Amino acid sequence: MGDDGAIPNAKQRRYWDEVAPSWAESQARSGQISGPFGDAVLDALRVRVGERVLDIGCGTGGTTRALADALHPSGAAVGVDLSPVMIEIARASVFHGGATFQVADLESERPEGAPFDAAYSRFGVMFFENPVAAFTNIRGLLHPGGRLAFCCWQGVAHNDWMTVAAAAASEATGEPPRRGDPGAPGPFALADPARIEEVLGAAGFSLVRIEPIEGDLEWPEAEIEEVVAILSGVGPVRDALSGPGVDASVRDRVLDALRQRLAGFLIDTEDGEASGGEVSDGDTSRGTDGSDSPDRAVERVICLHAAAHLVTARA
Repeated sequence: MGDDGAIPNAKQRRYWDEVAPSWAESQARSGQISGPFGDAVLDALRVRVGERVLDIGCGTGGTTRALADALHPSGAAVGVDLSPVMIEIARASVFHGGATFQVADLESERPEGAPFDAAYSRFGVMFFENPVAAFTNIRGLLHPGGRLAFCCWQGVAHNDWMTVAAAAASEATGEPPRRGDPGAPGPFALADPARIEEVLGAAGFSLVRIEPIEGDLEWPEAEIEEVVAILSGVGPVRDALSGPGVDASVRDRVLDALRQRLAGFLIDTEDGEASGGEVSDGDTSRGTDGSDSPDRAVERVICLHAAAHLVTARA
């Protein structure tokens, strides 16, 4: 593709190539955060057997495999990513006859297999240097009236998993959290619903619909190290652990700060309901002590809120 500087998304390509190996290793864990949102997008897209679907920003291929399963036996899912390293990992790890992978910059390139019946993305559309150009190109890859569905994060303040990671990294390193241009390429580039409508409208999409999807992510207190491992792959912590001059002492400070921050998100639950919340099981049995209060097992869990936009549109 010539000189790297000629690629509109060259910076993004370099970044994702660098983090691809660790990203692949952490996918099973990070999927605990992103997976439910991706499932909601797949439900909204309503793919049908025999269709051809484009997976935008497919990363290491897990979402493309899920699409291929839904399209089996006669459909096809084509995963596209800017990063050659991500696509190399996807091709080596996803064995599914209905899934193929291509390296392409969707701001300007036309992957093989177009036109598609639908396009899908799980948190893969927020990193374009020129989102209007990218979505205009994506619209051109779809049949007239083709369907688009994706999820993108709501603002940082609505996502505990990010605020916890950023605060821990800042506390441990002494570096203030990065606060770039709200519209710059990054996880929260499309946090503003008005910007989503503006970008998709300028790209020629119609029937744009934006719905909030959110929920609480819960892990038993005993699994705090699992949560630490998950958040270690989130941008601020990942960057703090992989920067120049990082040694064991820095790593220990970052992870200890993360554990301390997570302790602030511990809540008591009773039979799966947060204490103080409504009990939904309808159980009115008496307790073993003969009182009117039934016995309830209390468990402490780490509870992090996550919120995204579910976006659908037509080409």
